[in-house]
Amino acid sequence: MRPVLPPAVKFDSHGLEHILHQVIWNGRMREELLAQLEEQRACPDIAAATGFSFAALEGELTVAGVFVRVFVEQPGFAVADPAAFCKARAFAFMLRAG
Repeated sequence: MRPVLPPAVKFDSHGLEHILHQVIWNGRMREELLAQLEEQRACPDIAAATGFSFAALEGELTVAGVFVRVFVEQPGFAVADPAAFCKARAFAFMLRAG
């Protein structure tokens, strides 16, 4: 499941990094996106664009749109829907245990 970006997050092309429990944006992701956009400009193919995902996020566990690693590292951030997050987290842990 891909995390949904909160509408208040604005990305800056000047090299800023954002690492929040619902948003990860860094230089590696910026490079991947720029490469994808250049590829699309050179050869427009809607099928290739729909299959794009960030390699930089491979292995990141997300539960209810929250990056679990970042949530554990920064527990002070409020989750948008705590009840949904807790239910999804419990379900994810049961799947991994089973």
